[in-house]
Amino acid sequence: MRTTLVAALAALCLSATAHADLVDVDVHSGVSTVNMAQVNRSNAALWGWDVAGQVDDLDSAWVSGVDFSTRSLTPYPWLELGLRVEYLQTNEAIVDDPEAPTYITEQGKLSSALVGAKVSAPFAAVDGLSAGLGAWFGYGYATFEQNVTTQTVGGPGSAPLQSELFRSSIIVTELEGRLQYQLTRHWALGVTGGWRWADAGLMKDPSGDLLSDNLQLWEYGNKAPINVDFSGITAQGSLSYSF
Repeated sequence: MRTTLVAALAALCLSATAHADLVDVDVHSGVSTVNMAQVNRSNAALWGWDVAGQVDDLDSAWVSGVDFSTRSLTPYPWLELGLRVEYLQTNEAIVDDPEAPTYITEQGKLSSALVGAKVSAPFAAVDGLSAGLGAWFGYGYATFEQNVTTQTVGGPGSAPLQSELFRSSIIVTELEGRLQYQLTRHWALGVTGGWRWADAGLMKDPSGDLLSDNLQLWEYGNKAPINVDFSGITAQGSLSYSF
């Protein structure tokens, strides 16, 4: 289904260029929050909230992507339809206690293929400046990697203990606002801010190495499935080329 979605939008964009109408290629990159509250709470509880240890939360991400959009598919000059391909990678969470035999690192990644629409209107008072809104919807492929390493307490050396890669196909929705300044006929700079809905839920490990396929972390003294959520606020800059 995801392959069909991408192929259909690519064909539409190619059709637009064949008609010598306006096509925008927009490269964007920036930062995002992620809603990993359950993961972070579990990691903190793993050491009994031990202040002597180190617990770095999963709370931020780097995101980048490319939009291909065109006005030729609509009867309105202020409306564009297009395709977005995007990649997100969270910061690395670290759970380390000098008195414990294990050292844990965790990181999430999300690749998305989305279809969407953008509307925009110029500012009459500022030549070249416009404001707009965008809405995107599609599929994402999420992964969550957890590496556990044993440590020799009071002595040197460490050894890999367990590495798990959990996966999930999810629905992704994005809403954003945009300010864009037209530098030349073809080039424009922009800034965007918005929100992403991308809840991966209870992610699975297809290898079946664990007793349970779900991602499980300590939750108040017991193993429990943990929800992984890539939803969050985004802030990005963009560079657009129109032809």
